[in-house]
Amino acid sequence: MAMADFAELDRRASAQFGLLSAEQLLEAGYSKRMVAQRVSRGEFRRRGRGVVQLAGTRESWEQDLLAAVLSVSRDGLASHRS
Repeated sequence: MAMADFAELDRRASAQFGLLSAEQLLEAGYSKRMVAQRVSRGEFRRRGRGVVQLAGTRESWEQDLLAAVLSVSRDGLASHRS
């Protein structure tokens, strides 16, 4: 995914309760510095190791759960009574 494709990144975040993993951001062309700048400006909020929340997205238990899953790895998952 090229950085110019913000619409795809937005679709992904929308499907993930406003969350994006560091890996997803790197694939989209963001550097660690760019992510840090957006955090300092309040555009992103850190939600765990390697996970950010887009500003203005509603917090929920589903978002909390997915933030935990995304912080583990790309293959992380939650199941049953999570």
